[in-house]
Amino acid sequence: MRKLLATSCLAVAATLSLSAADSSGVWTLAGDIAGNAIAATCTLTEAAAALTGTCKSEQGDSKVTGSSDGQKVKFQYDIDVQGMTFTLIYDGTLDAGGKDMKGSVEVPGAATGTFTAKKQ
Repeated sequence: MRKLLATSCLAVAATLSLSAADSSGVWTLAGDIAGNAIAATCTLTEAAAALTGTCKSEQGDSKVTGSSDGQKVKFQYDIDVQGMTFTLIYDGTLDAGGKDMKGSVEVPGAATGTFTAKKQ
């Protein structure tokens, strides 16, 4: 009986790790920060819980850094607006299928908002 229980637990653990959402891919992002619409196309690569990539927006291309932990994703990048640099920090959650993401976005010391993203 113990052997059967141990085997069942291992099978469940393997299934859970295989079904973990992967944030790698191209994402179409839309949101709002204090009444200002934001839009970007982000290409993310997830490796060993680290996120890297680029986001393209009206402000140009920006290097992305971040992390993932299961379905939780956190990433950031800098943008230049009229000669001033702002950091956008996204804190989101992937849906179970790993195709949709939603959460909050913050410009530290300035404003907060929300965002949604869809994997292409």
